[in-house]
Amino acid sequence: MTLMNYKKAAAFLDMPLGTLYALVHQKRIPHLRLGNRMVRFDLEALHHWLEEHRMEPHPSDLDRR
Repeated sequence: MTLMNYKKAAAFLDMPLGTLYALVHQKRIPHLRLGNRMVRFDLEALHHWLEEHRMEPHPSDLDRR
């Protein structure tokens, strides 16, 4: 298990740090709370989360190019 802090996870996800804080607060992204203020992200869980949120183009969208 590879754990990352907020800064490294935000860089990995290529998203603003504030967005990551909001996703954690809303419990919309996998994370581990190791203490009252200590949050870590498992790299494998983030890979899985990204795959779950992948949007494939609809065939009709490809026709419009």
